[in-house]
Amino acid sequence: MALPDTKRMEEWLHGWDTGMSSKAIFHYMTLGVTGGAVPADPADLGRCLRLLEAFPEWKARMPEMAKCSERWAGLLPHWDGIVASFIEEAGGKIPPLHASWRAPATYELMKSAGV
Repeated sequence: MALPDTKRMEEWLHGWDTGMSSKAIFHYMTLGVTGGAVPADPADLGRCLRLLEAFPEWKARMPEMAKCSERWAGLLPHWDGIVASFIEEAGGKIPPLHASWRAPATYELMKSAGV
């Protein structure tokens, strides 16, 4: 498993656009640490998606997150649909940090997936 450059990892980890679920992805992808939170709402999902934009090499590895917990394993079969709904509700792209938007359909999908 090749790691991204240290500077890029430090910038993300010490930035303002982090949450428990995005840190769970970060820690699994960099250190193989399992456990951690799943995205709890669309804002939290946004932090995860912006992490994956910063580290696009991890997108294809997202199915590995099923190893982290039962909740991740339950969420991942719905991941692509949830992400597609999120992007649609956000106007076709992942909104930046502090953007004002709502994603009620995405939130419903997340809840129905057991998040």
